[in-house]
Amino acid sequence: RHTNKQTCGKMSSDQTNKSHTYKPNKNIKIRMSDSLSNSIWFKIGAVSGALAIALGAFGAHGLKSRVKDASQLKTWETGAHYQLIHSVVLLIIPLTKSPDITGKLFTTGMTLFSGSLYALVLTGMKLPFGPMTPLGGLALIAGWLSLLM
Repeated sequence: RHTNKQTCGKMSSDQTNKSHTYKPNKNIKIRMSDSLSNSIWFKIGAVSGALAIALGAFGAHGLKSRVKDASQLKTWETGAHYQLIHSVVLLIIPLTKSPDITGKLFTTGMTLFSGSLYALVLTGMKLPFGPMTPLGGLALIAGWLSLLM
């Protein structure tokens, strides 16, 4: 039942004259940003994101004089891209049901996946770095699936 002189789909003249501005609840003491930014996963995500930008810029500018193979530069770009995407995800990990499990999976996955790609480009050594890439990918997939828990 409508108790405020409102009929189905129609507003009373009293309601149309009132401003519809949002007034925050002053009794709420905890801000969302405080709980997020105090989390270790948020901090790791922020540092990893900044590092991804720096490594991406290095790959786009600094590596061109050292690495002549375009596929190697693309490999570096892939590492930076995946690192950046998963760094952003880490920023919201504190809001998940299992932040420690999910955070560890994403951090391990980024380190193994992107780190091994960076190492492959810098050293040219397929062993031991080559096998680390798919393991990192599996950890990232597990991280995404852990969001369902």
